[in-house]
Amino acid sequence: MTQSTKQNPSRRHHFIPQFLLREWTDDDGDLICYWPRGDGKVRSKPLSPKSVAYEDWLCETTGFPAEHAQQMEDVYFKLLDDRASNAHRLLVDGRAGEMSHEMMCDWARFIMSIWFRTPGDVKGLKTVINALSDPAVSEAAIGLTVPEDFPDAALNQLQMEAMRRAIDDPERGEAFLSMEWATITSTETRSFLISDWPLDTAKDLPFLGHPESYITIPISPRQLFIAAPSRAFLLALGDLQEGELERRQNYATVAQARSFVGASNDEEDPFIKQNFGCEKRPSIARSIADAWNVEL
Repeated sequence: MTQSTKQNPSRRHHFIPQFLLREWTDDDGDLICYWPRGDGKVRSKPLSPKSVAYEDWLCETTGFPAEHAQQMEDVYFKLLDDRASNAHRLLVDGRAGEMSHEMMCDWARFIMSIWFRTPGDVKGLKTVINALSDPAVSEAAIGLTVPEDFPDAALNQLQMEAMRRAIDDPERGEAFLSMEWATITSTETRSFLISDWPLDTAKDLPFLGHPESYITIPISPRQLFIAAPSRAFLLALGDLQEGELERRQNYATVAQARSFVGASNDEEDPFIKQNFGCEKRPSIARSIADAWNVEL
C-alpha cells in the first residue's frame, strides 16, 4: 500500500496568472519582462511566466497552521484562475459565443480579482484591516469597538475574507455581466503589452454602472477584451485613428504598472522605459484607507 505525498503549499503567489502570461511567450517559453531597479531605472530580461508577476507568500493568512495558511492562494485563487483560463481560451480563439453563463461569471470574477490581488492592494488591505485594532478607528469605521485582545490571526483571516468577498461581490459582478463584451483583434504591427495592472478604465467615474464606464484588458499580444457600457461605445472605438487604441491601452498598461511589464518582443523597449509607473492608478485599498483616515 502506497501513501500519497502531501503537496507542499505554494510559495510563489502570482497576482497575474500564468495562463495569461503564456500568451506573451516566445518559442523558448519566455516573455520579455521589465521591472524597476532600486535606482529607478527599468531593467529587462527574458523570463518564464513562472518567474514573473509573483510575490512570496503574498496572500498568506499569517498566524494559521501551515496546512491552512495558504488557502487563499492554493484553493481560492487556483480554482478562480483555472476556471478563468477556460473562458480566456474561448475569447482568444474567437469563440466567445460558446461561453456559458457560468464561464462568463468565471471571467467576470477573474477581472474583479485583478483589482484586489496586486501586492500594493493586498498589503494595503492588510494595513486597513489591522487598523481596526485601534478602538478609535474601528468605532469610526464600522461603528464597533474591536477588543484590544482581538487575536492577530483573526484579523489576518478577516483580511483574506474581505478580499474574497470584494471579488465575489454579486452587485459588482452583475453590473459587469450586464455590459457589452467584445474582443478586438489588432491589425497593427504594434503589440499589446501586459503588466501587474493591465486594466484600462474610465477616469474619475464610478467603477461600473456609469454610461461612460468601461474596462479593457489585453488577453494576448494581438487581442484586447472590452467590457463597454453600450454597443454605441464599441462602435466609437472603431472610429479611432489607426493605432490609437493600441497606443492608449499600452500607455495605461505601462503607466499604471508598479511591479513589471511584459512584452512579446523588445520593440516597445523605449516606450516602456520612458512611461513605466508614471501615472497614479486606482486602488480600492487606498480608497478605504482614505475613508477610514488610515495612512498607508
